[in-house]
Amino acid sequence: MFAEQSGLPDNLKLSPLPKVSTRLPEANIMIYSHRIFPRKGKMKADIGMCPLYLRIICGERIEVSLNKWINPQKWNSKSQRLVGNTPEAKAINDFIKSVEVRLHNIHTSLLNKGEFINAEILKAHLLGKTGKHKTVLETFDFHIKHNEKNYSSATIKKYGYCRGHLKNYIWKSYNTSDVFLSKVDLPFIKEFQLYLSESSQFVGEAGKTVIKAANEHNSTLKYVKMFKTVIRSAVAYKWLDTDPFALYREKYKAVEQEYLNESELKKIIEKKVSIDRLRLVRDLFIFSCFTGLSYADLKKLSSEHLVIGIDGYSWINIKRTKTNTTCKIPLLQPANEILKKYASHPYCVNTGKLLPVCSNQKLNSYLKEIADITGISKNLTCHVARRTFATLASDNGVPAETIVKIIGHAGFKHLHLYAKTGEIKLAEDMKILRSKFGEGTFEICDAIPQQKSI
Repeated sequence: MFAEQSGLPDNLKLSPLPKVSTRLPEANIMIYSHRIFPRKGKMKADIGMCPLYLRIICGERIEVSLNKWINPQKWNSKSQRLVGNTPEAKAINDFIKSVEVRLHNIHTSLLNKGEFINAEILKAHLLGKTGKHKTVLETFDFHIKHNEKNYSSATIKKYGYCRGHLKNYIWKSYNTSDVFLSKVDLPFIKEFQLYLSESSQFVGEAGKTVIKAANEHNSTLKYVKMFKTVIRSAVAYKWLDTDPFALYREKYKAVEQEYLNESELKKIIEKKVSIDRLRLVRDLFIFSCFTGLSYADLKKLSSEHLVIGIDGYSWINIKRTKTNTTCKIPLLQPANEILKKYASHPYCVNTGKLLPVCSNQKLNSYLKEIADITGISKNLTCHVARRTFATLASDNGVPAETIVKIIGHAGFKHLHLYAKTGEIKLAEDMKILRSKFGEGTFEICDAIPQQKSI
């Protein structure tokens, strides 16, 4: 591809080529090719000259103007050089050689660093414009790394899932392992959303078959929202000139949030369970129903979180794992009884934890068994217990601002997802209207107006 190096100054000599594996598919190790050619379509007829261009092929094809003008009749397309020994021909040919050497050394350097390579990256490095040429996954990794202290481990894990989906989408759609941020526009976002919402099967970057299940509408939008957060940070860092999400509009679908009413909760409390593992999980669920604690907070609950409140009773004082906001929860009698029940449990004695909490997967699996044996058709989870607490509190007159404080929300924005108005509360509230608009309040006219025939 390159001419002989003899007689070249040191700064133009090629660095030795590393051994590049041809084993497929390792998309970050990409061999490139190039071609120098005159762009005859941009010929200036008055001077008989046309501009010189460099075409780089590496996963994609891209062309760069070299800002040199030549007589196309003196161009040798085979050697990709000007013919002749004139000072002009020598100057142009030396310039072409320097471009080829720079391009080769850029490619070699990127290979040695193990960095992602494609034609656009080679062009950016060649033109010295790498500052704003960040890639999508590079930006994603930057965002996660710089928010490790702000995000909970669960949130970091979700961003990791989103990154995995994005990586597979890029590979499936563009046959490359990454793309520049400049590729992200509204069609890119919409296609990513479509990819998330549909099931698909394809050969992934590692050469293995990827089988992707379809995500539900709201789950899809949650992933897109994470991607939006990453892109917005790129705009803030001025790695993108415009926000590709500016015209993106999608809405979550309303989903019926499940919770237990008092009679359903009573059925679980009073159900005699003979199996130890189910009895434990039943008690953990009940504890969450009377405290509003999430699984993550339930699991880390220890003796240091148990305090005496301003009223002289036991309280839980804990910072939420998800948001780091403080929750102060006065303990109700059922929750207190459960803590006493497990105070001497070996796990609690050895670890200082207040409850012997199993894994979230096991807990949710065993809760399905609890639902079966109690005849409850709802899908029991720790989040259902959390919503049950908020709903019971609301139905029994606990003000919204108190519920928000207990469940650890920063505001009222999402309270409607937790505190549902139960039928008992509705009936009680309607008594006010019934007393005002009871019997004899109004007399409804018995006569029905005569309908005119059409």
